[in-house]
Amino acid sequence: NQALERENRILLGEALKSRAQTDELARVKELCGFRAERKDYDTVPARVIGRDVSQFFQVVRLTIDVEGAAGIREGQSVITHDGVVGHIERVSGRNADVMLITDARSQVHATIPGKGVIGSVFGKGKRNEFEARFVYLDRVDRTVPIRPGDAVLTTGHDRIFPAGLEI
Repeated sequence: NQALERENRILLGEALKSRAQTDELARVKELCGFRAERKDYDTVPARVIGRDVSQFFQVVRLTIDVEGAAGIREGQSVITHDGVVGHIERVSGRNADVMLITDARSQVHATIPGKGVIGSVFGKGKRNEFEARFVYLDRVDRTVPIRPGDAVLTTGHDRIFPAGLEI
């Protein structure tokens, strides 16, 4: 029985490791597909090496490894196949700190396609809330309702994020 229990623990550990590797491979495939699909972007792969996490386990800041990535500088956008992450706030050696779009200092020029709505998305900046708020431009018609599930895309006007990325 003890030998079988030990073997069972080993096999369970191997199964969990295999599942984690399968998930990682799926993410890498999505990122590679995104990179091939969006050849109009000059992209550089980066690996997350550090996270500042709130007491509610929400990521509030990232550090990425940019070793070997020439031309990385402050202010450049950080994106994934899922959309906007944030922008590089500071580069130090082989690491770069990323300010997330949910940070209170963050602002992204945005539009809601098909509704003629233009404005900016500001991070709420609350450590325990992972949110941003949409603020209309002054001259925009506000009678068009924004509904949950409406796509919010970058316009490219802020010169940080290319147009058409989902926020």
